[in-house]
Amino acid sequence: MGTSKAKRGTLETEATSFLLFVAGAFFFLEGLIHYDDFFVTSSETHSVTAIALVIGSVAVAILYLVLAYSCWKNPSDQGFFGFALILSSLLSTSYFVLEIVESAGPQFYFSAFFNYVQFVAGYGSVTIFVELLIAFFSFRAYRLSSESLLRG
Repeated sequence: MGTSKAKRGTLETEATSFLLFVAGAFFFLEGLIHYDDFFVTSSETHSVTAIALVIGSVAVAILYLVLAYSCWKNPSDQGFFGFALILSSLLSTSYFVLEIVESAGPQFYFSAFFNYVQFVAGYGSVTIFVELLIAFFSFRAYRLSSESLLRG
């Protein structure tokens, strides 16, 4: 019975997997919204920023979805949860730093570079909240798996 519990995972590992899937879906939807905004309804089809926003959002979505599947299939592998912790923490932190920098003045608020990084980092309070929850649960899953390795 010990192997089935290790295969199934804990509440922390299942919550992390679910939240990673949700974040992947949010970023995929953001990529679709950017695609619709820039390529369907406007005439910015050759804009480097538009292409980077769509590709960046979809790339982050794919990364989160692959990570969600990996964490779900391997709930005892602490490497996936450590990577999820680092990724979500970096994206959340970069978003907050960008918001602070943008509030410093209009030259930053209207900068295309800051807008690009802000969108790829996850534009929207719900996405940031999900990333913070991922950081919390992946930290707990990482800590629990490292403690079980020390015991066993």
